[in-house]
Amino acid sequence: MRSWIDSHINMVEKDEDGNLIFKPSDKQTSFAEMIAKRLDLSVPSGCYTNGRKMSAWIDEHVEEYHAKAPKRNNNSGDDML
Repeated sequence: MRSWIDSHINMVEKDEDGNLIFKPSDKQTSFAEMIAKRLDLSVPSGCYTNGRKMSAWIDEHVEEYHAKAPKRNNNSGDDML
């Protein structure tokens, strides 16, 4: 198995630091697009082909995304009794 991995590892694209490049998951992409919509931003095109870049972009904006979330009304009406 190790020899197969060694023979195929060079077929996988790597970034400038030598890290393997993986595509972002569908969930990452969906979440990034939700963030972009709420914050009126655009997801950089490079994020769609590099999961690490997508993850970093999400990390950069997720706090503001949550801060701008609509306030939920947790009032179940129990205080009306």
